[in-house]
Amino acid sequence: MPKTQVQNPVNHVIQKFTLLTAAQVMELSLIHHSAMNLIVNGKGSRQEWEQVTNALNLAQTLDDLVFQRAYEKIIFYGLQAQARTGLRLHRTHRLGFSGRDLTDVNLALEVHDQQLAQATIGDINEAREAVWTSLYYKKNSVGVEQLAAGKYEHFLRK
Repeated sequence: MPKTQVQNPVNHVIQKFTLLTAAQVMELSLIHHSAMNLIVNGKGSRQEWEQVTNALNLAQTLDDLVFQRAYEKIIFYGLQAQARTGLRLHRTHRLGFSGRDLTDVNLALEVHDQQLAQATIGDINEAREAVWTSLYYKKNSVGVEQLAAGKYEHFLRK
């Protein structure tokens, strides 16, 4: 993949030090939690499931890049719960959370909301690109079945 060229170097440097505004964080939070609300109320689709999954993937990458894995277990359990929900959707064509899964995903999304408030725009863009690259090239990919079954907890650092 070709290296991206910086079109506006000044703006690029400014983004490295600029935080999202409170309104931007609130808007992103509303998108994620609205998707969760639709799923919980039985009106969610694969699109809402993917929105939540994307938020959790970004949370995990931000945790690795910016927050020194401070929230690693919380995000991992959220991803694991999301994977179980995805399997349920695939097998039964119904989307819904168990009680524990709902708690784990909600907690991971709350962590992500706080990450968005504390990370710079440059950090978020870097994490977003890392998620896209990882998914595109299937780096570090874990099967949904293995994640849902908890077989990848050994990736968590002690």
